Amino acid sequence: MPVREGFRDLRSSAGLSGRCGGIRPRRLLSGRTPCPRSAMFRTQTRLLSLLPLLFFASATSAQSLALGELAAPDSLDGDQFGLAVDCAGHSVIVGTKVHDGGGGILSGAAYVYDWIGSWIQSAKLVASDAAPQDYFGIDVGLTADRAIAGASGDDDGGTKSGSAYVFERQQDGTWLEVAKLTASDAIAGADFGTSVDIDGDLAVVGAPDAGAGTNKPGHVYVYKRQQDGTWLEVAILVASDASNNDDFGWSVAIDGGRVIAGATLDDDAGGASGSAYIFEEQPDGSWLEVAKLVASDAAAGDQFGWSVDISGDTAVAGTWLKWVSPFFGAAYVYERQPDGSWSQVIQLLPPSGPDGGKFGYTVGVSGDVIAIGAHQRHVNSFVFSGEVFLYGRVGGAWNITMALDKDPEETDEQFGNAVAIDGDLLIVGAHQVDHTNGNDDRGIAIPYFGKGGGASTAYTQGTGTPGCNGPMLMGINMPPLIGATEFAFTCDNVPPTTMGLLGLSSMADVAGTFVPSLGILSHLDLSVKPIVFNAFPSDSSGHAEYNLPIPNLTGLVGTTWYAQSVWQWTTCSLPPSGYSSSDLITFTIDQF
Repeated sequence: MPVREGFRDLRSSAGLSGRCGGIRPRRLLSGRTPCPRSAMFRTQTRLLSLLPLLFFASATSAQSLALGELAAPDSLDGDQFGLAVDCAGHSVIVGTKVHDGGGGILSGAAYVYDWIGSWIQSAKLVASDAAPQDYFGIDVGLTADRAIAGASGDDDGGTKSGSAYVFERQQDGTWLEVAKLTASDAIAGADFGTSVDIDGDLAVVGAPDAGAGTNKPGHVYVYKRQQDGTWLEVAILVASDASNNDDFGWSVAIDGGRVIAGATLDDDAGGASGSAYIFEEQPDGSWLEVAKLVASDAAAGDQFGWSVDISGDTAVAGTWLKWVSPFFGAAYVYERQPDGSWSQVIQLLPPSGPDGGKFGYTVGVSGDVIAIGAHQRHVNSFVFSGEVFLYGRVGGAWNITMALDKDPEETDEQFGNAVAIDGDLLIVGAHQVDHTNGNDDRGIAIPYFGKGGGASTAYTQGTGTPGCNGPMLMGINMPPLIGATEFAFTCDNVPPTTMGLLGLSSMADVAGTFVPSLGILSHLDLSVKPIVFNAFPSDSSGHAEYNLPIPNLTGLVGTTWYAQSVWQWTTCSLPPSGYSSSDLITFTIDQF
């Protein structure tokens, strides 16, 4: 279900610092000079054949790792890929409502990607009756092997009456459109499909301008998959105190038998103060409004309910226009009580920094994790670069645990305009990232891996010995997951255009052993095998990367490994032989 959340990209994390290189352990212990390059490569070649049997793993920390970047292969300037995202299991869906697809200008599209050790695009979804300005993909939802995409500009029931499309994955892996959803009371201008979500056999669609005559408070429609595979409208949800222009259905989310819907222009506390409503499915199949949520400090113009999400007994509503000095933006968390009522438990505000950045524009919750998007937050002096803040619930209390921004940041990328989370998978949209020039706004989406508010990453233990330019910074490019074909070690601040050695071991010497003949501190326990050494080539900028696919073997899950590396310098004097060693990183293999 759509969730708007985030974690810190490992690539920018100081916690993954290290250095690069390696030499044969016996030469380290004996104090002799390192083996010549030819011997080094012979050792590497022999050991590479052992890799499928040896592998490593990552330790837990309060961070998570980017699993690459996603972009549409047929993107066009101005597509704004990433305006809508969702994820489920090992798959993500990304909407681009302004893509000029098969239906012509602004007909829209959505893309589905699957993780199989790396990301592959499994489908480009477009409407079977696509037409210009349909805005297909304005919002998207994903659950198991089903997807939904809204098309608020579709005109089957009149101009901008709107529609939504349901797709199902077939046995051969392809995706097939199985239903076009429209409102039974469709009217022109209803904007049906502005918000969508799907969970199992249930789909929900918001139409914030639906109604009859001059009274258009907004409706939310619930659809259920029937045994014959068709989808049937089973309920039209209307707020119990509905009034004209409430914008009910501007945002929706569904989890099991509960639906939450935002009404941003509701006026209980003044014009456009906003509210949100929770409905529950009853045993007889009907739907009942069980709660109306309003902020404890509601005020005119807040537009509370701009973003909503629900997970079990926890609901979140965002209001990026809320003013709480010194910033705009807030999000409110509600929890279901034993008597079935819902109570506000905390107000979340923008962390200290340069601005609010539209904090609360997107929100999400999954279990004990909440994330808040602030896609116009200034990051490292980059205007509108964007940031996402993650909160965790421990012992009933919610506290901020981390922040996420795109690395490297650029101006006006608007990272965090859309976010979704499901289990260990997080997807963040950055719809104004440029691909080929300074203003193409083609957009990207970035998936992350994290566990329960933390993450499976690597962290630093030993210190190593600096090189000519100071400490060499070592890391990993993605979570160490079994089957991760693109997993790689990285190292920065190393000698340019040269070859180091990367060492891996199942045991560590955290305190380190100084090797006088080389002038380095070794943190690998050289008395324990297996130890693997790999040639580690660097580029002209002093960045090294070595791809080492992790076998898809469940026996590797939970095993902890350690990595350190060594480089030889010629640009300064490092007695006695010009060598320096990285710090020690440790990580534990996990599974997705």
